[in-house]
Amino acid sequence: MKKFTQTILISSFIYLFAACANEKTITEQPLSAEKAAEIPAMPHAADPHSERAPAEDLEFLKKLNGKYPYEVKLLNSPQLTTRLQKLMGENYNALKEFWEVEEPIKVDENQFVASACQAHNCDNTNFIIVYNFKENMLYVGVRQEQQVQTYSEDGNTCPTLKKWIGEGNTSE
Repeated sequence: MKKFTQTILISSFIYLFAACANEKTITEQPLSAEKAAEIPAMPHAADPHSERAPAEDLEFLKKLNGKYPYEVKLLNSPQLTTRLQKLMGENYNALKEFWEVEEPIKVDENQFVASACQAHNCDNTNFIIVYNFKENMLYVGVRQEQQVQTYSEDGNTCPTLKKWIGEGNTSE
């Protein structure tokens, strides 16, 4: 029995080694010019010493309607993430970690809305980011295990965030 176990272990090791040696390397393919033109460029980061970034720094959000946040690397945008981190503090890390299942971004003339949830737990853990272009104001809603926390740069709750809070109320 001992020899049989050793034979199985050695065979498994040889198989794994051979499989790894023959593994093909996946390389990233460059985007076609057509696809690249569809994704707006992210502008340079705002001055971190200013109280709140100039509105122009988030103007790129207007071009994202219908796109998914992962497509445009939304949570990697220095302009947006700087403001989110300042607004949310350490809680930004939970948003970034559990921002998984996304909805397409919605943009109208005055507002940007991005939302997502934790995979396999959307009812209990979900997020919304709202930016008001006219007021240059950022709002965030975080629902974790049905507990809602809101963040806003002006201390208020915008109508879109209020609606999102109400939609998560499953007790009615």
